[in-house]
Amino acid sequence: MKELYDALLEMGFPIFLLSAAPSSERETLVIALEDAGYSGWEKLILRGAADNGKSTVQFKSKMRQELKDKRYRIAANVGDQWSDLTGENVGIRTFKVPNPVYYVL
Repeated sequence: MKELYDALLEMGFPIFLLSAAPSSERETLVIALEDAGYSGWEKLILRGAADNGKSTVQFKSKMRQELKDKRYRIAANVGDQWSDLTGENVGIRTFKVPNPVYYVL
């Protein structure tokens, strides 16, 4: 994933990281991402207070719609959970990566 991430940045693609984690975890997530070598993203989008009560699919669909409304085209959507890859505006291609440690039912 890191090689793909770096290649996309090098080609000039804006990268948006979309997580259903609460915005209160932003600092911790940024540190973890940077420690893993991920930087240079366009925006890290997290769940705000207004999104409480929405399912992950509803929240991520809404955020992808907002990106689309700003004239971004989602070329690829990569995630380790099906809730990352379903709903509205999922992109031209979706890629499910395995995660043997964490699974959302």
